[in-house]
Amino acid sequence: MRPSTIPPERPVDPLTIEVLRAVIGSADRLEIPIFVAGAMARDIVLYRVHGFDPERATSDLDFAVMVSDWSQFDRLKASLTDSGRFVQSAEQQSLLFD
Repeated sequence: MRPSTIPPERPVDPLTIEVLRAVIGSADRLEIPIFVAGAMARDIVLYRVHGFDPERATSDLDFAVMVSDWSQFDRLKASLTDSGRFVQSAEQQSLLFD
């Protein structure tokens, strides 16, 4: 399969890029595999790459992480919150970008 690119006329917004870079950077430093999931993943592929507008109803970014245990997950969360850009939400598995 040929890699797809995002054309300049349908860019990903700068705030989304900022969040993606922060999360991917922390995960890479900790050697934790992640991928973007949920509506944002669909939006990137359908609209940004192919031009089909999925009429997105949410503005959150969902990530799936592959950790070996909860302590590895906690290290990833700490890396993000220690950056000063993320805060813990009411749900244990969720952070808010500040």
